[in-house]
Amino acid sequence: MQLTSDDISTLTLQVCESILGLPIETDGPSVDSHEVPVSGTVWITGAWDGAVAIRCSRGLARTVSGAMFDTRPDDASSDEIDDAIGEIANMIGGNIKSLLPGPSKLSLPSVAHDELVADRQTQSGQSTTWNFVVNGEPFAVTMIVKSGPDGDDSSED
Repeated sequence: MQLTSDDISTLTLQVCESILGLPIETDGPSVDSHEVPVSGTVWITGAWDGAVAIRCSRGLARTVSGAMFDTRPDDASSDEIDDAIGEIANMIGGNIKSLLPGPSKLSLPSVAHDELVADRQTQSGQSTTWNFVVNGEPFAVTMIVKSGPDGDDSSED
């Protein structure tokens, strides 16, 4: 099955609205490159090889953590923020994996608080990013398709 932009939008909307209870809009601005973002990434290996990464501001990461753990965003610890962002990456990535050709495996999520790490992740293959607004702040979902040994994209786009 070939994924569409509508598929990514629908899956992201479902996670943000049903799991977190946060308002989300499509066609948002890109995550501001002047603020060090928080990113969560899961790798999918198998018949399709690549990754799904989410990216947001620290403020939104705190809001997501508060929604997930039913606490005030300002009270979120670093570990809770990492757990929340990792879990959102895992949920969105797992839903995307279910629509990709199989068999495949989903890695444990990794979380980074570093612009260079987030940028390096998207440079590891061909990437496409969808921008949203969650609770009034930019939120991005990026699919990274690893290139095959001959330099060709290893999946259908």
